[in-house]
Amino acid sequence: MKLLHDIFTRLTLAMACCAALAGCDGLIYDEEGDCDYRIRFVFDKHLHQSDAFAYEVNAVTLYLVDDATGRIVWQKSESGPELKSGHYRMTIPDDLIPAGNYSMIAWCGEGAGTHFTVAEADHYAGLNCRLERQYDQDRRAFSDSNLNRLYHGRLDAVRLAPDVTVRDFTVPLTKDTNDVTILLQNLDGVPIEDGDFTFQIIDANGHMDWDNSIMPDEEIVYRPHHISYGMAQPLEAPAARASVSMPVCFAEFSVGRMMADRDMRLVVLDSAGDTTANFPLINYALMVKGTNNLKYDDQDFLDRQDKFDLTLFMKNDRWQQVQLNILSWQLVIDHIDL
Repeated sequence: MKLLHDIFTRLTLAMACCAALAGCDGLIYDEEGDCDYRIRFVFDKHLHQSDAFAYEVNAVTLYLVDDATGRIVWQKSESGPELKSGHYRMTIPDDLIPAGNYSMIAWCGEGAGTHFTVAEADHYAGLNCRLERQYDQDRRAFSDSNLNRLYHGRLDAVRLAPDVTVRDFTVPLTKDTNDVTILLQNLDGVPIEDGDFTFQIIDANGHMDWDNSIMPDEEIVYRPHHISYGMAQPLEAPAARASVSMPVCFAEFSVGRMMADRDMRLVVLDSAGDTTANFPLINYALMVKGTNNLKYDDQDFLDRQDKFDLTLFMKNDRWQQVQLNILSWQLVIDHIDL
């Protein structure tokens, strides 16, 4: 009798396992939510390789698109401490989604809804994201904000149906905001004062489409969100030159997505409004990929690197040399016509 009982028990377990493999029509899903789809967001598209989602992303909005019609059939936004837990998952209720093939599009980060506006849409083609901008007296668009972080995510060809066994999906994120710092040093020794120089980063990159490509847009003039002035003292100056110091100006920018096929420019104007420097910022950034980053194509590298530091040396109100620092790499360019 015991033998028959053991055989019956094993047969029952085998049947339950088969039901589980057949999908959520099976027998073992006793707890609420067992059949829901679970969405993980990952931000590892940077130069440090690890997943930084829990450290950097504080808000997510996911759109579920029916591949057959292009219609947005479901969307959800979440934020708060749960995203910082390290095991956050967004759930899509199984009983709300008809069987079919879907795509997932996400706009994430506090930037979506503050410094950027995601359009209300019922079709995926309308899910574009636009930088909030101001206009000067000449109706020229500008942004001088320290932009909150913005991320885009996308996952294609997802099958959702009661009979599927895969219910966990991962949406990879790309960061669309960047920090640029400019340190200007005056080799003349004349102090730099407010109004002596105007710094601008110029590009028409303020409108992203549903797939994170750049849409046609007006030219945006990015202005520093912070500028400070002072005197820099060499750390190891000889005793005879201990009193030597150099006037400096430090400008901090926050800009939208950098694209390898675009001509983003750094422009410096003097107090009279004349151009003293005009640099191809994207070209410079790509020159310092370094041998460790050659595995990335140009756009992939720009998406992974979100901080760029430049030091600009000026004399007689004209630039003499520029240094661009990314990670441990430094690019030094002497004064040439660009």
